[in-house]
Amino acid sequence: GTGWDEIYYGEMQDLNIDGKKVAVFGLGDSISYGENFADASGELHDVFQSLGSKMIGYTSQEGYEHEASKAIRGDLFCGLLCDMVNEEDLTEGRVQRWVKQLLEEGILEGGASSGASSPPAAAATSIPPVEIETDTIKVEKPLEPVVVAEPPKVAGFKMNNGV
Repeated sequence: GTGWDEIYYGEMQDLNIDGKKVAVFGLGDSISYGENFADASGELHDVFQSLGSKMIGYTSQEGYEHEASKAIRGDLFCGLLCDMVNEEDLTEGRVQRWVKQLLEEGILEGGASSGASSPPAAAATSIPPVEIETDTIKVEKPLEPVVVAEPPKVAGFKMNNGV
């Protein structure tokens, strides 16, 4: 176990994300940690999936130099994995392809199942249209309201913004 287990298998279990589209991404070092490259992404994927999320954004393992990973599902990674130590020059292209893929998979189209409830109106916040522009894609679309919540508290862990 790790310090994240309390969050993955404790606090996250209260999330109401049944039927929501979720994609995961992670960073890792495919050479120095080749036997467990970006394992946490696989664990996070499994938690979201066990909570009923519709998982999207699977990517090819082609071009990576890892030996094994908990992020592998069949022949694919369970999301976008980037190696900023050994393959930094490949990251921008991978991110651009992944964003395009997520758009094609309907990430901006919601995806709540008929049994999922909407966030309470008092907790929702309006978000202006998002514009994503790369060499290959441009999207302008208003996003659905998002529930604003405090991040989970972890003993001994402090985020950069002071939370």
